[in-house]
Amino acid sequence: MGGVCSSSTKGASAAQPAAPNKSVVPAVLSPLMIKKLTRWFEVVDVDKNGSLTHSDFVAVVANITAYPGCPKALKQELSEGFDNWWKYEVSQGGATHVSLDTFLAQAAMSRCYPENLPNSIKSVAPTASLLFQAMDRNQNGTITLEEFALFHESMGIYDAASTKLTFTAIDVNKNGTISLQEYISACIEFFFGENAQNGATYLYGPIEPKSWDLCRTATICFRGN
Repeated sequence: MGGVCSSSTKGASAAQPAAPNKSVVPAVLSPLMIKKLTRWFEVVDVDKNGSLTHSDFVAVVANITAYPGCPKALKQELSEGFDNWWKYEVSQGGATHVSLDTFLAQAAMSRCYPENLPNSIKSVAPTASLLFQAMDRNQNGTITLEEFALFHESMGIYDAASTKLTFTAIDVNKNGTISLQEYISACIEFFFGENAQNGATYLYGPIEPKSWDLCRTATICFRGN
């Protein structure tokens, strides 16, 4: 997803976008987007050492699939998807540790190529679909509040009130469950949306800052010849 949340393939990731036409192209993440991406970073940083590593991505998959009856094939697909996500989206240049500042800078850089935005949004669906399947413990094609809460807990999110509010907001048709399309839409909103009132803003729990600076900015500029 433009540097975040996509299970891209090697071939697709190897292709670099053409240089911007303008001599100086700034890409600035909004304060809301910085909050959301910082929250995602904190959740995926499983060992809480302040940086993302491949081990964190392995741990995330292990945690969200560590329940009786989780299909072996799903575990394998998630492992492969998260490996690609780490290798081609997060660990750019082969870094073994990715700091929050680097992660935000990569996300800002991806916004320098608005022509790639449609493909970035499309790339959300495959990973979101796998995560949905992991949440859907009884494999009936919908997510209940209990399943959503268990997923949050497996990600280290233990704010029951926030989880319930988020579930209710994502359940657009108010039928008491979350469909695959509702979840995919929520993921797209989280990584690309700028509406702080949208319930998907809290897809990974509260985004209010704790140890990080509200005034943090992430700006990348490409300078032409």
